[in-house]
Amino acid sequence: SAIGFFGFAYGFGHVLAWIRGTALEPIVIAPSSPPTVLGWLAVSVGLLICVVIPHELLHGVFLARYGDSPDYGIGVSHFVLPYAYAGTSGAHYTRNQLLVALLAPFVVLTAVGLAAMVVVPTPLLIVPLAANAAGSIGDLWMAAVLYQYPTDVRVGDPPSDVRGFGIYSARGRSLS
Repeated sequence: SAIGFFGFAYGFGHVLAWIRGTALEPIVIAPSSPPTVLGWLAVSVGLLICVVIPHELLHGVFLARYGDSPDYGIGVSHFVLPYAYAGTSGAHYTRNQLLVALLAPFVVLTAVGLAAMVVVPTPLLIVPLAANAAGSIGDLWMAAVLYQYPTDVRVGDPPSDVRGFGIYSARGRSLS
């Protein structure tokens, strides 16, 4: 996700340059005083409110629309990396329903951010756009894996205590 953030930021920078009718490069960052702890805290809280919460709520809206009410939470991966999640227990979805739930935050928040960039072409919008896109990398990966299965499969909890999702044939047999 960290590498993805910079790649997406560069891509959204190209979009902003195109909107403004200017060249993207050279990129010049003016020297300024280093941010304080309070400055970083304010940016982190701002991104949490503007990106992470709407991102997970959008997952939840579509999970609820197609199945069960979602659970929301925060976890830590590998004892270091925090993440937020929306999920359901015991619900089953069609492949396409789960694809919509996985892709909705990336599509909706990117569309809203790009529309805002057209109205207010400021480089500050690149940060939340890139943060959402980078935070969507896992969703995009799961969608790419899920897309390889036929449209008639059902997706639900995996067998036993494994992480991820279980993919079942239309007859209920586990495929993965």
